[in-house]
Amino acid sequence: MTIKLATKNFGAILPGVGACVIWSACNISNKVVLDAGVAPLTLLFGQLLVSAPVLWIVAFARRRKLPVSGKGRLFRLGFWQPGIAYGASFIGLTMTSVTVEALLFSVETLMIIYFAWVLLGERPPSTTIAAGILGSVGVALVTGLGSSTNLTVGLLGPVLILIGVAGAALYSVLIKREVETQNAVPVVAIAQCGGLTVIALAWLIWPDPERFASLTMETLLIIGVSGLLMHSLAFVLFVRQLETLTASTASLLLLSIPVMTAVLGYVLLDERLSALQIAGATVVMGALLLQVWPRRT
Repeated sequence: MTIKLATKNFGAILPGVGACVIWSACNISNKVVLDAGVAPLTLLFGQLLVSAPVLWIVAFARRRKLPVSGKGRLFRLGFWQPGIAYGASFIGLTMTSVTVEALLFSVETLMIIYFAWVLLGERPPSTTIAAGILGSVGVALVTGLGSSTNLTVGLLGPVLILIGVAGAALYSVLIKREVETQNAVPVVAIAQCGGLTVIALAWLIWPDPERFASLTMETLLIIGVSGLLMHSLAFVLFVRQLETLTASTASLLLLSIPVMTAVLGYVLLDERLSALQIAGATVVMGALLLQVWPRRT
């Protein structure tokens, strides 16, 4: 009985896990493109130019009904994410390391738990709060908090990333309310158009004379594929996860992103994992199991 219940619980989080795997892989591809000299806004603008039309094509192909009301509200949701969330964090990522960004994004889980409590009335159980705190500690270990490389970063990059984290957390909570009564694909599509509008305006207002200089066929391919996966498929998967889980519970899955990013870095980029990072990954996985594993009633 316990094994069946545990399997059911784990099966319920598969959409969210899939989204986190995609975001983890795209963290590495984004850093590769940014390190190649592509401007952050150019990267995000290109990704959204791919993802937004694809979402609309899928919505119409599957004959998903558009929201009867609240289109303006959904459009404005895109200002938070991907607009502010990714715009600010991508710029911040050029000023700091991937590990620092991952550490700061671990705060998103705690922000979502708080916002969901205040805005949705989702009072989190003690196990959720404990799992969120435990997981954040694990992320700190995975990203090597306290190492000399992390202490040398400036202030502006982390501040921009934290602004992005707040935008992402607010989006996750507000869109939870929308998908309770509407299909996820058109909801995400409308929000993506809002985000694309914000980034397009920013891209035009702050021109970069060399914005196209670093674009090659390879970087364009990476931008297109990452846009399709990161902003289309992953967004829909995570938003669908919000249909079955509370926002605070779903947010705990986000703690796995730094762990998976570190593992993918080890596999794809030959980055070494220290014993402390492995211990941190174990702590994060333990925090997720604490929340997902069935409890006796």
